[in-house]
Amino acid sequence: MVHLKKKFKIIISIIFGIFSFIVLYEETTIFLEGHFSLIGLLIKHPDREYLSCLFYTSISLGYILFCVFYGFFKLKVLSKYGIYEDHNTDSSSLLFTSVNFSRVSAPLCCNFLNIIGYKKCAFNYVLGDINLVPLLGPSLSIFFPFILVLFTIFHLFDL
Repeated sequence: MVHLKKKFKIIISIIFGIFSFIVLYEETTIFLEGHFSLIGLLIKHPDREYLSCLFYTSISLGYILFCVFYGFFKLKVLSKYGIYEDHNTDSSSLLFTSVNFSRVSAPLCCNFLNIIGYKKCAFNYVLGDINLVPLLGPSLSIFFPFILVLFTIFHLFDL
């Protein structure tokens, strides 16, 4: 049983590594003119049925949400706000976490729609035309993905 658990962890780490590389590629090339989206290619293929499109969308968006929300669950602010085991989380920590989850969900969905290249959908119809960073201008949206690459390198080398 221990050998199966070790092999399972290796397989899962390889799969998550591939997904992470794909998401990092998508995020860094999202603002380029000739953006080639691997996830968008899977989803927008003309021969795709509804269920296969839903499956690929759920897998890719689910992985992105898992990565973001896993970090939120591990986040503890000054040992005051955090999610604790055995029902030890107080109400202010639950409220803090739920507010942060709700603040992040819509931008993540907008980011995912930009990754796959959908411009005319119900999400954009309800929210209107979204200017990604109106205060800092369009140049930040070009250089911001490179900050993501820098943070990834910092994390990879444990800096």
